Amino acid sequence: MTPRAGLMTALDSGDENTLRAAARTYLKQAREKQFHLFDEGAPVSQLIRDHSDMLDWLLQQLWKHFLPETTSSLLAVGGYGRQELHPYSDIDLLILCKQTPAATEQEQLSAFLTFLWDLGLDVGSAVRTPEQCYEEGRQDVTIATNLLEARLITGEASAMQAIDSLWSRPDFWPINAFFNAKVAEQEQRRKKVEGTLYQLEPNIKECPGGLRDIQTIYWIAKRILHSQSLYELIRHHLITPEEFARLDAAGRTLHRLRFALHRYRGRREDRLLFDNQMLLAEKLHIEGKTENARIERLMQGFYRSTRTVMNLNEILLTDFKERIFSPNHQPRSLNARFQVVDDLLDIKQDEAFEQNPATILEAFLLFTYHPELKGLRARTIRLIQQALPFLDESFHQDEVHKTLFTALLHQPHGVFHALKYMHKYGVLEKYIPQFQKITGRMQFNMFHAYPVDEHTLLVLRHIRRFFVNAYEWELPTAHQIAQQLCRPYCLYLAGLFHDITKGDEPHSETGAMFAQQWCKAHNLPKRDTALISWLVRNHLIFSDTAQKQDITDPEVIRRFAQQVETRERLDYLYLLTLADVLSTSPDVWNDWKNALFLELYNETARALDTHLETPRNQAAKALQAQENAKTRLKKMGYASSDYAALWRNLIKTDFFARYQPDHIARLTQLLARADKPFVHLSEPPVRGATEIVIYTQDRDFLFMQVTEQLEKAQLSIMDAHTYALEDDSLLMLFYVLDNDGHPLQDDRHRAKIRDTLLDTLSTPYKPSRFTPRLDRKLRCFNVPTQIEFETLNDHQTALRLSTLDVPGLLACVAQTLVENDVRLHEAKIATVGEKAEDTFIISTRTDKALSEEQQHQLQTVLLEQISCR
Repeated sequence: MTPRAGLMTALDSGDENTLRAAARTYLKQAREKQFHLFDEGAPVSQLIRDHSDMLDWLLQQLWKHFLPETTSSLLAVGGYGRQELHPYSDIDLLILCKQTPAATEQEQLSAFLTFLWDLGLDVGSAVRTPEQCYEEGRQDVTIATNLLEARLITGEASAMQAIDSLWSRPDFWPINAFFNAKVAEQEQRRKKVEGTLYQLEPNIKECPGGLRDIQTIYWIAKRILHSQSLYELIRHHLITPEEFARLDAAGRTLHRLRFALHRYRGRREDRLLFDNQMLLAEKLHIEGKTENARIERLMQGFYRSTRTVMNLNEILLTDFKERIFSPNHQPRSLNARFQVVDDLLDIKQDEAFEQNPATILEAFLLFTYHPELKGLRARTIRLIQQALPFLDESFHQDEVHKTLFTALLHQPHGVFHALKYMHKYGVLEKYIPQFQKITGRMQFNMFHAYPVDEHTLLVLRHIRRFFVNAYEWELPTAHQIAQQLCRPYCLYLAGLFHDITKGDEPHSETGAMFAQQWCKAHNLPKRDTALISWLVRNHLIFSDTAQKQDITDPEVIRRFAQQVETRERLDYLYLLTLADVLSTSPDVWNDWKNALFLELYNETARALDTHLETPRNQAAKALQAQENAKTRLKKMGYASSDYAALWRNLIKTDFFARYQPDHIARLTQLLARADKPFVHLSEPPVRGATEIVIYTQDRDFLFMQVTEQLEKAQLSIMDAHTYALEDDSLLMLFYVLDNDGHPLQDDRHRAKIRDTLLDTLSTPYKPSRFTPRLDRKLRCFNVPTQIEFETLNDHQTALRLSTLDVPGLLACVAQTLVENDVRLHEAKIATVGEKAEDTFIISTRTDKALSEEQQHQLQTVLLEQISCR
């Protein structure tokens, strides 16, 4: 017996349990059939329509069973109304009543809906009269939109007439009001993801360029033109057949991904979470040499589809707007080829772009001359995109075109917007074909929040802001440096090319080669070509040095200064690094990194200015710092005898070489008369973080004990230093941020942490292994643990650890060091997305550098302990 026949038999039996079982069987087998067809390659557009038809039949039978005498009607609304019903989508129903239902009918309706929920259907319902639909819809555009998509499942045909007649009422969402409301709704939705197409874990429906953006076009077209499908826009000359094909293809890609999520998760799921990306890359048989490569290819297809939707959404909504609000626009001529219509740039002649491709570049150059322009007119965008297939290699080899593009880069204003529009409408990839390879290229990690092309554009945006006075307050030093640059266009090109060969590793080297070739082809001066190529090749060294090395060591500064060679390179590199880091993720930048970068810049600038004296080594720097700190302490009313004992106990450490005189004086003032144990949390912040000063009697596991408490308090440890004093005391300095990347603001919070730490210092500690619970996202990444050692001098060894960043990692390392008789002097913490890249300065208990045998033994134990987490 077929599922349909079984359901009909169950209906005739009158037994509700039998009916429920038959209905569940019907739904289960219908889904299984859909999944089989999907696996066989059936088009999702047909599957989701078939699912809608299948459900229509089921609801019709159940409606007649539960409400045999009703005059009410059952309507599908929302996605179900559009017949876009994925396997586990919610089912929106409107029960339209001629009048408020009587008690008996209300009971029947309740039984009907309860039965649907019992079947596992995610039903959303409303019971209304036509007048109630009018009142509710008039107040809420979402309800009105549902009514726009209403479709009769069963009941009287007059029900649909009643709904359709609502739109003829003059006060029920007139066309202009509906248009504005839906555009505002779309803009608000995009703001939730900061206006970018890209997120690490996008929602296929809600993200910019997702299915909602296609639906917005459909809703507005249906309201204005009474269209029943987007295909009808071709007849109204609002979309070309080629544009419809692109929009349809992008929509099919998004629907296929959404259907696959439902199919393989066995539930409603619209989010491309990391684990879902891994699942789809496997189940959809995406090609690639590695798992990450397959995931990145899957997501590149997704991002390119959303970009297509975004562009066509803009074109169509602009066309709609012109029809509604500007039917009699008056153009203002700019030159022989271009005019302005409603602050939008417009081409005068339809054939101009195809006949003379230079006109395309001229269009974007005009944005640098006319800041009042708010974009391109839809007609002009369409004509540019129609010309793209005709742009071959001669487009970027033509000398006139080279002149126009380099002229654009030299403009004092509008460079970023011009390049942004070039990329948005597909021109940048035609002029720089290599850019096509990074368009939509996603990196499967938690560090890079945007695909490479979007990241590159954000870099250009931040570079531009360095030159704008209105943004001086954001990064004053960067703004001051930018004002002094003689050739800003070199910085723009370095930003444009710094990741241009991402995926071809090492991308810094291949990118530098590409930049050099491109600059030569564009006849740029040799000096500028050398600078741009050097910046691309070395765009990572500033950040790596600041975050992974001890920039208080004069030797580190000297080596870095030798790499940079000139103050000019340092200025350009500093600005490029800032823009690069700021554009990686909204969560990456904080005051701590700002302080580190400023310190490295200032120290390197000082080293490059040969007329300024700088200490030649740690010892010389320490003596200089002590003398300057003494002067400050004297002004504060402290005599040498007040802190002589403290300094004597610190003299064999690198305390004085590490800090500036002001910092040494402040810490001396805190500690000179302090009773142990002593804990102090700084206010205001120090170097953009909260400094925690701990001064106590030394004992094993103290560092681990403290770090464990800080991690339990959900604080991020950015840097940590330990100093073993001559009198068996221990001085520890931690620099921490809260979960949002800020110093601790609340006095009560600081006091609570201080009390917790004091209690910890006073409590005997029993070592125990802490096994953290991995975050959902972290479980998706396989980060191999890498351990390297470097002998710094006779007394210290650097241990560099790269592994998955999980809670308790620092405490785990600290405990392992203590158990292996290794002393920890400094912990420099750098988190790159899901990866921890930490550096520990260590020695033996007798302050000797680790031998090769000791290094090997420690590496073995660390690998074992970390793998057990």
